[in-house]
Amino acid sequence: MIGDSTGVSNAFLPKKIDLNEGDSIVLFGAKAEVVKEHIEIQLADRGRIELSRKPVEKVSEEFNLSSKAWVPIE
Repeated sequence: MIGDSTGVSNAFLPKKIDLNEGDSIVLFGAKAEVVKEHIEIQLADRGRIELSRKPVEKVSEEFNLSSKAWVPIE
């Protein structure tokens, strides 16, 4: 799960990286995909993860983007 001051979302980050809960990261080459009617942030094959220079001060768990059912528009 990843998040910021606007809310949280499930994430699929296939690259093995040493992250700890509370780390602030920047995702390059990430996209939001609908997986089984739920939004998931996915890192593309050529995407990368870097630790952020500016920490996220507050993560709001009041809005979970992945908890709602979404229907993709094609």
